Amino acid sequence: MFCPHCGKRNEEGARHCSSCGERLPELGSEAAEASGRSSLRARIGRLIGGSRRERVITAAIVIALGIAIV
Repeated sequence: MFCPHCGKRNEEGARHCSSCGERLPELGSEAAEASGRSSLRARIGRLIGGSRRERVITAAIVIALGIAIV
């Protein structure tokens, strides 16, 4: 089972994440797969940024890296 908060893999049946301590959902196998998909979406959202300022900074970094590579 993967933590929906930080993405770390935990043992099946664990109640809390071994990395961040967040409470893990008690789900069946089908719901766990759906949670994995939303977990990926949540991780990408955190990577890009939640606020407009964070998204602008992320875009500027990506553009600067692209220019540096070229």
